This record gives sequence, C-alpha cells and structure tokens, in this order.
Amino acid sequence: MANDGGGVFNRGTLNLANTIIANSTGGDCATFGLDTNVNNLIEDGSCDPTLSGNPNLGPLQDNGGPTFTQALLPGSIAIDAGSNAAIPPGITTDQRGAGFSRIVNGTVDIGAYEASPNVPPVPEPSSLFGILTLGLVAIGSLRRRRK
Repeated sequence: MANDGGGVFNRGTLNLANTIIANSTGGDCATFGLDTNVNNLIEDGSCDPTLSGNPNLGPLQDNGGPTFTQALLPGSIAIDAGSNAAIPPGITTDQRGAGFSRIVNGTVDIGAYEASPNVPPVPEPSSLFGILTLGLVAIGSLRRRRK
C-alpha cells in the first residue's frame, strides 16, 4: 500500500500519538494494528483514529524553523485536539523549534505544527484619517508645483 502512495503501511509495532496522516493517494493507513493510538487524526478513518476528516492543512512550506511544515489552518479539527499526556518529557516546542511553543491555549494540537492564536486584523484607517492623509499629500504636491 505504501508503494501506491499510502501514508503508512506497517507489519510490526506501530505507536502513534498526536499524529496527522492525510492527503495520501493510496489510503492513509494499513497496519496489523497500532500498539499505541492516542489522539490521532487520520483523514480517511483507517486504523481507528480518535478523529477522521479533513485536517485543513496549509501547503508544505517555510513556516519558521529549520524544516518545512504544514500549518493548521483556521477551523482545523486538529487544533486543541491532542493529548498533553502523550507529549514526551522535555518536548516544549513544535517541530519548528525555539520560539514555537508546543502547547498554546492549554491543549496541544494534533500534528507537528502548533497553531498560534489568531492575530486580530489591523483596522482600516478611519475615513477622517484617510481624508487627512489625502489632504496632506495634495498640499505637498501643490507646493512642489509652485517652486
């Protein structure tokens, strides 16, 4: 199965915790059983995961850190759905390393990437500010023409 684009094929011991397996062309998971299966998200529901469905991942890209990652996009079912108890001792960052906490909002996300809280958008300048800016630009243009 893995030769056909599958995510995981295993005939031995397999331990998965806080793991996403998705977007496989030949099925996500074929195994003789998971020895450890804790808070995993497997898109096609194979291997009896805690969650199944679209993980809503961004493209594989530079999201900071030494390796490429796939960001959890807003609305991902993986956000805050992991198990804090399944994090190995001493792990304090996500895959990206320093500056990227492993737990945000109290519960670890499933997968290698920990989503940050949404940053509120910068508000549009008020119309009064826009008019003032336009006026200053216009005055500056008029002064240059007179010289």
